[in-house]
Amino acid sequence: MRDQLGGAWAPILTPFDRELHLDLGALRAHVAWLRARGIEGLVACGSNGEFASLSTTEKLRLLETLADVRGELALVAGIAGTSFGEALELGAAARELGCDALLVLPPLYPRKLEPEGLRRFFGRTLDHAALPALLYHLPQGSGVALDALLDAAADHPLAVGIKDSSGDPAALPRIRERFARAKVFLGGDGRILEGLRAGAVGSITAAANCVPELVRAIYDAFRAGDLARAEREQARLSRVRGAMEAHVLPAAAKALLRARGLDVGGVRLPLLDLGASAADELARVATAVLPPGDA
Repeated sequence: MRDQLGGAWAPILTPFDRELHLDLGALRAHVAWLRARGIEGLVACGSNGEFASLSTTEKLRLLETLADVRGELALVAGIAGTSFGEALELGAAARELGCDALLVLPPLYPRKLEPEGLRRFFGRTLDHAALPALLYHLPQGSGVALDALLDAAADHPLAVGIKDSSGDPAALPRIRERFARAKVFLGGDGRILEGLRAGAVGSITAAANCVPELVRAIYDAFRAGDLARAEREQARLSRVRGAMEAHVLPAAAKALLRARGLDVGGVRLPLLDLGASAADELARVATAVLPPGDA
């Protein structure tokens, strides 16, 4: 496992073939493509990986493949869904495969969970996996507010950080107040520089799947102390993310990746693939901001 967690990470897409079965060859190709463009870590089976449309067996196959090809990249296993048993199984598998950490979302159903139920879920899940864990703050998906999430899990010794995908500017200072030791990852492409300035250690964002060089450029400028360049790079990335947000993010990321020459297939129902005109418009926006020769 890596001693340090942080940097430009991609919540890697789940490739499918024409029959919408897993395409592990395309997954390997995508990992190599991301590595060549500066991505420093991968998160498997997350929201952008369409976890809700994957069986437990498929998630295990994805983790096994990524563990085999990741090389020097950090690898985090997403464990999200409605089944406590699945969370335990995936957590144990992640440990056996040498994953660096877990990304743990509160159970998606039922809603209005009691605080003690959440506390026991996180406690037993983390204890069983025996891996460092990032808490996943996605209240619009989980229905669990930040304070409830932190009450349930922030004091657990294996909870080492948090991915904030809330889009709420008030979340970062609240996390610093309540979970001061946390490694904070931003979940929105438009807020990467904001997060780095506020002390975040990294990002896990949709556009990292399809325009990774734009994400990495922000980090390179920030690490070099060139904030003016970092702001320009952030503005370029934000244009692409803004265009992506007109659509469901996994579908947008797959369409843009296909336009750039790497086909990882379509999305599974109930998601829908982008139509030709929408995909063309998204590619046009990306081409306008990508460096010449990279579009």
